[in-house]
Amino acid sequence: MQNTKPKRDRKWIFIVYPDSAPQNWEDIITDIGAEWGHSPLHDKDENEYGGAKKPHYHCLIKFKSLKSYRQMLSLTGQLHAPNPKPCESVVGKVRYWLHLDNPEKHQYKKEDIKAFCGFDVKEVLKPSKTQQTAMMREIRQYIRDNNILELKPFMDYADAECPQWGYVINRFQFQIRDYINSSRYSSNYRQ
Repeated sequence: MQNTKPKRDRKWIFIVYPDSAPQNWEDIITDIGAEWGHSPLHDKDENEYGGAKKPHYHCLIKFKSLKSYRQMLSLTGQLHAPNPKPCESVVGKVRYWLHLDNPEKHQYKKEDIKAFCGFDVKEVLKPSKTQQTAMMREIRQYIRDNNILELKPFMDYADAECPQWGYVINRFQFQIRDYINSSRYSSNYRQ
């Protein structure tokens, strides 16, 4: 027997078209008090036939308690937005906002994501543990290959050339500093 009970979820996604939404659409959502955010304006997306898609925002809202489809329709109705859907993956959805996993599509900027009521984009987009491990290997390899013996030139390089290392550097700064110090002491010992 199939479950016919309406879907309830804490995380929902929906699309807002600026040409049909009220001017204060962000305020309408923010006034609910739930964490939420929206993508940069997707105004460079193309449909499968090569034509331009109507400009739109992808939105995601996270409630503290379960909300029904009917409750979400009440919100999206105020925004003149199409039907909402439960969000299966917050990380996947935010990555989609930027097309991070679709290099053939226009790449939107992380800085253009708007977050409200505590929605933390940096936390959502932080590298996975596997990615962090791989970045630490890259960092150590860079330190070895370039005979880095002080933290400053490494940090200057990372800021200018490898901003994707930022999260890992901030999280593991003491280990990186110790690795550089160890490299310097090993270098002095060999001389």
